[in-house]
Amino acid sequence: MKELIKNKKFLAVYLAWVLIHTFLLLSAKQSYYGNKSDFWPFSSTELGAYDISEWLVYVFAPPAILFLIIAFNDKTTKILLVILSLNIPAKAQSYQAQMQPTYFNWEKCNADRFVHSPCYGYLGFQPYDPETQPKEYQMQEQRYEECEHEKNMETVKHVAIICVIIIGVISLIVFGAKQVKKNKIAN
Repeated sequence: MKELIKNKKFLAVYLAWVLIHTFLLLSAKQSYYGNKSDFWPFSSTELGAYDISEWLVYVFAPPAILFLIIAFNDKTTKILLVILSLNIPAKAQSYQAQMQPTYFNWEKCNADRFVHSPCYGYLGFQPYDPETQPKEYQMQEQRYEECEHEKNMETVKHVAIICVIIIGVISLIVFGAKQVKKNKIAN
């Protein structure tokens, strides 16, 4: 490790690496609405997906890997690294297969009902097929119904409070007008 620290070329390249990734972090779009599990550039090619987690990995992983290689520079470690490197592409292909987009029938899963609900922002939407996934669809429907009921009750409470305030103010005005009229008659 001391050799790496003394190596000026390595330090220059690493400093450039850190500056490039710091620039990427600062120029990433702040209005990215993608999934936070996107890891730039593997699962999302948009620069907006680049955030502090990617910056930490890209800045601290190279020296950590170099440190491990230097620290464990023997035959057993090299054999383990070769085995691990053979396993990584298989996992990457498996991950890519999982990340393939899936399509759903908008009408069949009743997407309009969920997307246009006032609870969509809170609960999100999973395109469950009522025929092939009836249990999941029913659970989602039940969550939406409960949320919409709570929203409706909040609206009813707000309207009731506004009505009570309006009736109270009108009652005070009418009662005050009667008191003023009584005082004028009494004088």
